[in-house]
Amino acid sequence: MSIDVKFSDHAIERVKKRLGLNKKALERHIVKVVSDGVRFDELKGKLKQYATSLYYRKNIYPKIIVYNRFIYLFDDENVLITICYVPSELIKSADQQQKYKIKKVV
Repeated sequence: MSIDVKFSDHAIERVKKRLGLNKKALERHIVKVVSDGVRFDELKGKLKQYATSLYYRKNIYPKIIVYNRFIYLFDDENVLITICYVPSELIKSADQQQKYKIKKVV
């Protein structure tokens, strides 16, 4: 599966720091993020409120995907800008929503 995603230098640094992945591994990882991650329009509850607050803070992240307790922020040209942690109080919700999405797909 080929995904047309580019990476900002900042995103590469954040992924290396937070996930321990180099650029080549990130290219493979992003395929899973896009296919299995929970998109903004699929989010619910406080997790969606938090994602909305990220969007309105800078207003440059039109595409938000939650995957494995991380929030991936993309710009409108499909460039990964950065990743951030899901806040600790929302981890349970993020895990449940991702599990529900995987069940729905299978």
